[in-house]
Amino acid sequence: MEDTLSGVPATIELTGVSKTFRQRRGSPLDALTHVDLVVRPGEIHGLLGRNGAGKSTLVKLVCGLQRPTAGSVRTLGQAPDRRRQEVARQIGVVFGQKSSLWWDLSLADNLSTLRALYRVPIEEYKKRKQRIVDGLNLGGVMNRPIRQLSLGERVKSELAGALLHAPRLLVLDEPTIGLDVVSTCHLRSWLSSVVANDGVSVLLTSHDAGDIAALCHRVTLIEQGTVAFVGSVDDLRGTVVGGVSVRLTATERSLSDAELTRLEVVSQWEGCCVDVTNDHSRVSLSGPAERHDDLIQLALELKPSHNGLVLETSAPTLEDALLNRFQQTDR
Repeated sequence: MEDTLSGVPATIELTGVSKTFRQRRGSPLDALTHVDLVVRPGEIHGLLGRNGAGKSTLVKLVCGLQRPTAGSVRTLGQAPDRRRQEVARQIGVVFGQKSSLWWDLSLADNLSTLRALYRVPIEEYKKRKQRIVDGLNLGGVMNRPIRQLSLGERVKSELAGALLHAPRLLVLDEPTIGLDVVSTCHLRSWLSSVVANDGVSVLLTSHDAGDIAALCHRVTLIEQGTVAFVGSVDDLRGTVVGGVSVRLTATERSLSDAELTRLEVVSQWEGCCVDVTNDHSRVSLSGPAERHDDLIQLALELKPSHNGLVLETSAPTLEDALLNRFQQTDR
């Protein structure tokens, strides 16, 4: 099926997918229920949810490692559970805490072995290997056994192996685990450039909200086996009620009654509120994301820079949005 927004075949398409596990004791376990998901060509799509929400089950269905109980799974236009070999040759998979490389072999030998398994032409292999090794800064560890590498080096090595055969789909689970701040930023930037240049699609699961916010074009939030949200990271942040805040602080005086009266109109806006300190030295205006520009405009009408007022703004982070959704679920 085509993605109706782009008019081209979707890389991943789940339609009405449910997965139920039968247990020896007790009732069957519904891991996924009526899940719809579309990942477009050249898109980095984040998969979010708490532990046990159904993310791993969904990934296994996409890779053909499990069959759906109901519904349709299409990966690169094929049913992955029935055409596993064909699909496997066109995808790359990295699980941050698990290894698909041979631990006693060096990284160089691992890549050479993968070239043979995927039948990558030798000249293409040389070019791709050099590009990947340089991009991931792996030149200094090529001749060391995988078991001697640090966690961060192993994760980057796994990514190198997953990209070697030029997959059309890359499935990543915790791709920056074990990396320091500098290496994490570099990997995110490099991965974005690979997606932009090669048109590869990425399905990314991570508990690091920084990865999701920095990389993903869209996200799907799974809660208790069902899809709770689909949209951009900004859209998800925008679901936080009262998440946008504008603060005015008087540095050498108190805010006047006239100024406070002018700002009090915010309390009449739906979902918004005004909070004033006892000494009237600071006022906070908060509301939903769609009111952000209105709050800023109102604060600017007081001409802060001319009247000894400091204007500060803040918006909800992705962590704020996720915590807000999870707290709503727990009520």
